[in-house]
Amino acid sequence: MQWYSSMKIPALLLLGPPGESEIEHWISLAKRAAALDLVQRMNAAGNIETVYVYTPDLEFAEPLKNAGAVLRKSSAGDFNFGRQLHICVDDISSECFAYFGAASAPLLSAKWIRAIVEQLVLAENPWACVNNFHSTDWAFFNFSSLLSAADQHLPADNSLGWVARNICGFNLVSVPVSAASRADLDTPTDLLMMEGHADLGSQLAAIINESNFFSGKQASEIKSLISTPAKTLALIGRVSSVSSRRLEKATQIWTRVFSEERGMAASGRLSRGEVTSLAGKVMLSWGASRFVEELEQLADGVLWDTRVVMAQLFGWPSASDRFAFDLGRTDMLSNDEMGQWCNAIRKSAVPILSGGHGVVSGGLLALLESVYPQLIPEFDIIQIP
Repeated sequence: MQWYSSMKIPALLLLGPPGESEIEHWISLAKRAAALDLVQRMNAAGNIETVYVYTPDLEFAEPLKNAGAVLRKSSAGDFNFGRQLHICVDDISSECFAYFGAASAPLLSAKWIRAIVEQLVLAENPWACVNNFHSTDWAFFNFSSLLSAADQHLPADNSLGWVARNICGFNLVSVPVSAASRADLDTPTDLLMMEGHADLGSQLAAIINESNFFSGKQASEIKSLISTPAKTLALIGRVSSVSSRRLEKATQIWTRVFSEERGMAASGRLSRGEVTSLAGKVMLSWGASRFVEELEQLADGVLWDTRVVMAQLFGWPSASDRFAFDLGRTDMLSNDEMGQWCNAIRKSAVPILSGGHGVVSGGLLALLESVYPQLIPEFDIIQIP
């Protein structure tokens, strides 16, 4: 099959419905803003033909239509990514396409989008570019018909890269590890860590600036910390080795890394209730207040992926509780013990940013690049072995 460099391709973007609680609704507005920024960047790239937005709530997605996207109705319940992807690919009838989760690429530039498509349309064999082989959030494909073999293997998009290579037969490439390729928007803290980044879109920046949920004080203090030699930053949770190495290379600070339970969701340990955290066991023994007090003696600031401890000690709290915890909103928590832990973090003598996996991975890269813009890499295509 022969493609030409002037060819334009369609893009698929999946947007969920607005959240039910106040905080969840706010996060869904942020995700819609990120999607709107992405649509505008795809328009600016020049080689994206049409952006198709699949959503269960057409009214909520209306701003994307106003930006030039084409809206398509998707199922509201019993979501299965593989099945939805198959429906989308059949619908657009194109051998080449790009796929994005709504808030999966808040810092991806039009320049990178254009460059990936230029490489894609020249490939004569099955070829795909993914942001992250081990946890895929966005991807570009040719020979889309090959993806029909992937349906039953994709309950979510995380394994899309692995399935595309090992089941569908695509030659897989990626782009440099950076905030553009690894940062996404899942939690309130992800927003805080993107603030001030050179590639933050105007719509998402407005959501951050207009929010009444947080002040950004702790994020500012963490940024000051990493630019001050000889300070110490603790990283707790599913710490990305790439991000921690980038932190150590870019700064002149000390780090304390407590990494555990990476892959807890992908492996099924979370769904089976098998998550085991040393930090959680110590906190259970000491109590949340003492645990935080001990952290204050060890570090000048903390980035804490709290989901590991939450999974062990509190089952799996609702999204509303998780987000309220991140924002320090003890008044909105339904669990008193979580409230005590949240209060200890809120009153800590050192800045503590708590969140999901992003706080010690893509969010950390975004925060680093906002302090040191020279760390933002140039575009490149990297072969995945």
